Amino acid sequence: MNKFYILPKSCDFLAAVNNSARANDCSPIINDEYSSKFKGIVINSAENIIWPKNFDSTQSFVSPNGDSKGPIKFMISGLVQLPKNTLDLDGDFSHSVVIVAVNQKNAKTYSGKMNRLGFKSPSPLLFNDDEINKSAITRKYFNIDLVTNFELPIIDATYTVYATLGDYKSNELTVNTTIK
Repeated sequence: MNKFYILPKSCDFLAAVNNSARANDCSPIINDEYSSKFKGIVINSAENIIWPKNFDSTQSFVSPNGDSKGPIKFMISGLVQLPKNTLDLDGDFSHSVVIVAVNQKNAKTYSGKMNRLGFKSPSPLLFNDDEINKSAITRKYFNIDLVTNFELPIIDATYTVYATLGDYKSNELTVNTTIK
């Protein structure tokens, strides 16, 4: 049990939207949301993902935002909570986090970022004081489907999954994928 965050498990990871920077029922939850001293990255995923055997991919639909509709997903929901000026990203963390998934059997590695859709809008100034504004803690969410974005194969496997941003590394998850 981590004292800084909770990883919801009784949620529907298939309902999370790929390439979305919005919180959902599976997003990590920061304890003491307004007074937390947590700085870093936290990710969440189902511990066991079951894909249907003989799935007909022609029955799957991928929307323009890259979100697939159907049972073939490997969703990671996460959040970043860091000072806004970290890595000079001006708080644009959702599209900068790198997700890494390593197949424990053959060490094949899949990695990448959430796809950016549309244009980055400038962040509004919260205060007139630039120093306060730059050091303000910013929380951003991210959701990424490793099957759609990384072309992760549909196989029985066990993956170690984590996220990085500069010197920050998230918690590690072990996720089993099974075809039944």
